[in-house]
Amino acid sequence: MLLFFTSVIGLQSFGNSGGVESLSVSQTCCMVGDTVWFNFDADLYKKAESVKWFSSINGTLGGGVSLAVNDLSAGMHKIWVEIDDSTCYEYSDSILIKPYRPSDSIKKLVQWMTGYFSSQAQADTSTDKYHVDVRLRMRRIWPDSSRNFWIYVEQAYAEDTAQPYRQRVYKVYEANGQIKDEVYKIAGDSLFVYAWQYPEKFNNLSKDDLELKPCCGMYFDWDPQNHLFIANTSGQKCRAGIPGVSYITSESKILPNQFTSWDLGYNKKGEVVMGPHSPYIFEKRYNYSIE
Repeated sequence: MLLFFTSVIGLQSFGNSGGVESLSVSQTCCMVGDTVWFNFDADLYKKAESVKWFSSINGTLGGGVSLAVNDLSAGMHKIWVEIDDSTCYEYSDSILIKPYRPSDSIKKLVQWMTGYFSSQAQADTSTDKYHVDVRLRMRRIWPDSSRNFWIYVEQAYAEDTAQPYRQRVYKVYEANGQIKDEVYKIAGDSLFVYAWQYPEKFNNLSKDDLELKPCCGMYFDWDPQNHLFIANTSGQKCRAGIPGVSYITSESKILPNQFTSWDLGYNKKGEVVMGPHSPYIFEKRYNYSIE
């Protein structure tokens, strides 16, 4: 998804009605999925009730002060922005959209994330009541998706893997050099228990059957010194749906053969009311192919 955002940044005045002048963009070359900012004059932005976007490749793109475009075609776009219907201001600039190519970093991350994990070793030695033996399976689904990596997540207590307490789908993607994920609930999730064994079962699942958990995704950063990925949620907007818990935060570290996960629940005062004193430590027992 390519997102175009207007922002209030002072530029020189825009000139006469119908004229075509330079439109300031944050970058002139990017990949499909990156974010590009188009900067507008502050005064003109304030009085503009609508913005219409046009592309020399894709034609009419839509309207509004911000625009989301799915899979904007690769190529050199001439972008026109019509600011005001009454005076027909038009401004243009060119931007080269390259086809998306997964970076080595995201491929490494997804390979490390996927597999069969167990927290048994930690549970056998920890005195924290939260640290019990949990089995975690993360398997890539929809491998033909060219833009995103989709991962099915199934988490269950070791003594009852037939009754997982958590089933999710993660969408892992990158934009502007940053790797992120989104977290989705699955409609009819009980139908997909053990589906990590048969990822093709998800071919019958539509993306419309997924419900986004807003603000619960994480941002992944590479730690070169320790040779691992660090992931965190941002802000206080990931809702838990648990009585007494206002929001939750998540923190993870991803290594080739280990995955740590630390979820904490907070009340309205910002006090921790749920979660272990230290992260879960999952040891990888088996790798799944990401192809």
